Amino acid sequence: MRIVKIGSRQFAVGLWWQMFSAPGTTMRKGLVEARATAQSIESSDFSMVALRRSQFGLGQWQGKLPRVMSLAAAVAGSVPGTWIGHFLLEEGSWWVCAVSGGAIVAEGDYVSSSSKEANRHLTDLRALLNWDVEVSFETVAESHAHLLPLISSGAKVVPLHGGQGLPPLALPMLLASAAVAAAIWLYFDKQEEIARQISLESARSRIFNTKALSSDPDRQFPTPWKRVHSAWFTAEASLKFIQAQPTFVRGWELTETEWTSAGVKSTYQYQPGASFSSLPDGASIESTNPTQCRTRVPLAMPNPTEELELASIEHASKCFFELTRRLGAKGHLKFDAPMTKKVSDVQLTATWAAGKWRLSDLSPSVLGADLPALLRQVPGMTVTRVLYKSTLTLEGSVYARVRKDS
Repeated sequence: MRIVKIGSRQFAVGLWWQMFSAPGTTMRKGLVEARATAQSIESSDFSMVALRRSQFGLGQWQGKLPRVMSLAAAVAGSVPGTWIGHFLLEEGSWWVCAVSGGAIVAEGDYVSSSSKEANRHLTDLRALLNWDVEVSFETVAESHAHLLPLISSGAKVVPLHGGQGLPPLALPMLLASAAVAAAIWLYFDKQEEIARQISLESARSRIFNTKALSSDPDRQFPTPWKRVHSAWFTAEASLKFIQAQPTFVRGWELTETEWTSAGVKSTYQYQPGASFSSLPDGASIESTNPTQCRTRVPLAMPNPTEELELASIEHASKCFFELTRRLGAKGHLKFDAPMTKKVSDVQLTATWAAGKWRLSDLSPSVLGADLPALLRQVPGMTVTRVLYKSTLTLEGSVYARVRKDS
């Protein structure tokens, strides 16, 4: 146990905290239980105690102790839920405090001269619970500034033996009470040890699951780039079909051709001399515009056999806009945020992101410029729509890694 000064007041840190064996324990019975607990631990040298409503803290001190409060008890009532903090109270006094539901955790009032030891203790406590709030300060000024508003009335630290104003107890009564308290403490300590082991096993399991899931988060997300054709393959097949379409069929003029995964849709415009009774094969008149008719033809694609290679978002973006420049087109590209999901209370984020792209106002002359080969230059790119209507428009998706290329 140590005495530290925060502001104009002194506080004790470094007590070992335990819950009373029964709820509603009075201060008098609590003192008896604290004494019995201290006596049951060999070589403990506990000489000081701080009593709270539901727990007591034991500390070691030699000589006369000034009037001080427990710092952990002073802040425990002001912090929410599960709270853990790491502070430098004064040079050479690193303090780790942990509170759960208003109660100070057994090892949650720890002080050390070593920053390394304090950090190791902080790591051990982190594994025990899912902490709602975690704070850490590396300087005395920052630590005091954070703690001062949290300090409220707390438990005074007093000698474990000597009464501190309590009425004297008869020795037989004290011994009997101590024996009963010791028996109660042994029982509840055993239950607490069992609960602690369960908690530790649960914590270890959570840590293992967290490491296992975090080491390969993409196993928990879909991989759409493994189930589609590359942009160049799709563009080559669809454009070959589109280019093979005749401009006029039975007097009807082909004005628009669109490819999607559903097939190829062609739109024809009525021209003088054409007949409504002799439409292009498979065409039907549009009810909203009888001067137009449309055909829908499936365009089968073989199952994809290759997995697209993904680059970083930065690299894929550079390649796309270079493609836009070379084609003299209007380009649009936007990536969505990576997918996230919670698995076994572990928050995971995919290492890849999906983007939507569009190339418009492409001159028909690019059809003779080996457009599919140019599309190969953008990694992770797929085509979902090809529209030919005086100019060419292509749309699709692109998949890329969030991490930068190494």
